[in-house]
Amino acid sequence: MKLAKSKMLELPDILLIGIDESTKEIPIGIPFIRVRDEDIPKMIKILEYQVLLKSFKKLKFPDGFRTYLKEKGFRFKDVDMVYTTSIMSECSSSDFYEEKEFSIDEALEQAAIVDMQKLMDLDLLPPFFKTLEESIMSDALNQVSFNRGRFNKVTDSFGTFKFKPEERNLIIVDISGSIPSSVSATMILVSANLVERYNADLLITGSKSVLYDRDQVYKLNSSDIFKEIGTDNDQIYFRKIIREYKTYNNVVLFGDNHYPGHAWNNEHNYGSKYIPVNDGIEQCNFTILGDIISFHTTETKVVCGYGKWFSPEGKHRNVSNWVKYF
Repeated sequence: MKLAKSKMLELPDILLIGIDESTKEIPIGIPFIRVRDEDIPKMIKILEYQVLLKSFKKLKFPDGFRTYLKEKGFRFKDVDMVYTTSIMSECSSSDFYEEKEFSIDEALEQAAIVDMQKLMDLDLLPPFFKTLEESIMSDALNQVSFNRGRFNKVTDSFGTFKFKPEERNLIIVDISGSIPSSVSATMILVSANLVERYNADLLITGSKSVLYDRDQVYKLNSSDIFKEIGTDNDQIYFRKIIREYKTYNNVVLFGDNHYPGHAWNNEHNYGSKYIPVNDGIEQCNFTILGDIISFHTTETKVVCGYGKWFSPEGKHRNVSNWVKYF
């Protein structure tokens, strides 16, 4: 357990704790984030970007975030145009980009970042940038209404969600090549924190899909995810998963338009075929008691593709502007 420190700028007081480390000794109001020792430099980079984004918004810097980052000494790579397209293709995503292996460090250098404030507003992550008094109040209210890591409610600009502690939630992260790799890498690195705070299982989908029980997420090696799951899209594995009988309260998705109903062409999807949305819904045996909450990379009113086979008892909700391109 140690405080996050940056050589580039001053970070707020955030404790970095190990994946299996106890949180009992952490004072109320002090935000913490779980991270493997080998991932600490990557997490520091994510936090640096968040501090700079918050500062940029406050200062209303006239020349844009890209120039602001350069002046602060940060380097980045341009995002390929494929990442910002809203094309809905029935062919393999390899028609849009060349699938290749890259490290999670390389991924974080792309010129697109997750605006963590959007996740904090939904209480999916600790309130890193609140004052100590606000953080103490937030933690105190949480501990009165539920155990740490289990939601009672979350409030955002589009309404209030009811969370039932007895039911798990599900988080789906699309890491396919049409998602900026910096966004995918960030979501993978914070995944242990999301599932703990949100009492959720984690489904990662790329060239194939894997559903991780909440207790398995702590064992994931972030450096291996892109290689093991791949960065194309999936139908075969995803379809097998959603045919199981499971019950979740809410589903939170991070993705884009790409959809499991297309006939994706990769080593994990031989024999896949086009499946209309209604047919996919009929095949899905997941019971969703609450809402589908979509974090779509480019659209504001469209459900992420990998959420289209779910039929929630609640509503479809959309969170926009959570990815910042620069």
